[in-house]
Amino acid sequence: MFTSREAIFEALFNLLCGTKPPSYLGGTWNYQSRDLLPWEMVEVANQPALFVFQTPQHATMDTFGLTQWKLGAAAMVYYRRDEISDPSVPWDEAVNDTLDILESAINPFPGQTQTLGGLVLHTYIDGAVVFDSGRLDPQAFILVPITMVLGAFGA
Repeated sequence: MFTSREAIFEALFNLLCGTKPPSYLGGTWNYQSRDLLPWEMVEVANQPALFVFQTPQHATMDTFGLTQWKLGAAAMVYYRRDEISDPSVPWDEAVNDTLDILESAINPFPGQTQTLGGLVLHTYIDGAVVFDSGRLDPQAFILVPITMVLGAFGA
């Protein structure tokens, strides 16, 4: 059964939008979108912000076999260090807590697959997580790479 890419990316977006940032960041996403904006275009009042967007897609095929796709996505979180309600929170704690929240949504049962409701074979964080916890200026971000594996012709 073929699964549309749009249905897969929408399911991932909905999954991550169901998370909540740490309470000291406000406990709710003030802005969510599948269209990544540069942080200068995201007002302070709209942060913390969550973006889930597409990245490269990779296809592989054994000789005369069926194509297997790996769809790439990323979650980008923007927040302002100067908006953290508790100034005693260590700078990297917001990064670590936010990563834990996103990872627990993507991998709620360690050792089991995340199929996005049967749309893919597996979804997982894949690669280097890049972040700036607001050391040089108050703007902070977290970039989390995600891979979704499809079977032949879909899940």
